[in-house]
Amino acid sequence: MRTCKPAMEHKEGVFIIFTGSDRLQERNPRYWERFLGRALHRRISFLSKSDTLRLVGDPVKTLVHYDQTVPDLIYDLTAGQPFYTQVLCQSIVDHLNEDRKNTVTNDDVRQVVQEIIENPLPQMIFAWSSLSSLDKLSLSIIAELTKNGVREIPADNIIKFPARENIGYRLDPNKVNESLERLFHYDLLDKDEKGETYIFKMDLWRQWITRMHSIWQVIDEIQTGESVTGEGIARAKAARPKARLWGFAASGAAAIVILAYLLILRGGPEEGSMLSTAGAVRDSTTLTIRTTPAGAIVFLNERRLGSTPLAGQPVQAGAVPLRIEKRGYRTFEDTLALRKDVPHERSVTLEELTGSLVIESSPSGADIYFNGAKTGYTTPHTFDALSVNTQLEIELRRE
Repeated sequence: MRTCKPAMEHKEGVFIIFTGSDRLQERNPRYWERFLGRALHRRISFLSKSDTLRLVGDPVKTLVHYDQTVPDLIYDLTAGQPFYTQVLCQSIVDHLNEDRKNTVTNDDVRQVVQEIIENPLPQMIFAWSSLSSLDKLSLSIIAELTKNGVREIPADNIIKFPARENIGYRLDPNKVNESLERLFHYDLLDKDEKGETYIFKMDLWRQWITRMHSIWQVIDEIQTGESVTGEGIARAKAARPKARLWGFAASGAAAIVILAYLLILRGGPEEGSMLSTAGAVRDSTTLTIRTTPAGAIVFLNERRLGSTPLAGQPVQAGAVPLRIEKRGYRTFEDTLALRKDVPHERSVTLEELTGSLVIESSPSGADIYFNGAKTGYTTPHTFDALSVNTQLEIELRRE
């Protein structure tokens, strides 16, 4: 390189551009300072809003008409991230071609976003899987706190969320602040000038995490995954009972108090022992939920009840929203009309999420094998309605 350096520096019209996903400041200067001494450093990141709107409109200026608020909606979803903006625009064009129209409405954008959320991009899946457990938990907490609308969340609210919602884990405040700063540098979060509040940089990611990576799903990942010791996540200690029984000088008084305590636990003759489990909740009943497949997470009135099969769970009577989530399946939502002392049972068959797989080869005409079995198709070919829960080993063979 020493012999080439003068020629490169003095030859007009010769430019060398080093690019990469790794940040320059994270590279070992021992290997790079020789080349970068006279180089200009430019961080390639999010586009400005004006450039984003040009990217959205100019390529299809004479072919596609956007409703007035659509370009701004696209910018809110991607914040001008070039890759996601391009993917969203391409998906919108595909959507228009399917419907044979050339006008884009907000509803069209929402349909496309829903499709991306249910069939996430490989880049989204890879980025999520590369995060630490604490980073995932931080993002899912912010998503939970902003599921009803985008807003800035103080770091203190994120730290206190596990104890307030009793998720079974506690977080190290210092580690959480480190995680939030890390996510800011990953361009997943944005923060205010003082660094006290955080918000999703791309609303597309907020909607995806809210739907597909809820706080309870991340907790399940932590419980079934590897140890997270040292990441700032620890199991919460079981709370000690706040109420204690004091000694009584008079045995008669003690008998009266204990009798009253037993009556509260047992309830009236019609309520039986059910209120003992329900915590003496009035107007209650029991709920039984079964799902196909089992192992889905049940939320009632936005509170997690547990995983299916769920049998005889004491719940408050009334009209309450039900939500059932399982990774790889469409979220089930309904409203239950629960009547006092009338046990309610519900069986739900979850709809499996599917996607398409495009297989191409050069040269074409290769036989496609799935898990060692010949499919009967050759490249190029598109397989539709493949389950997202099925792992495929793909092999191409050609004479």
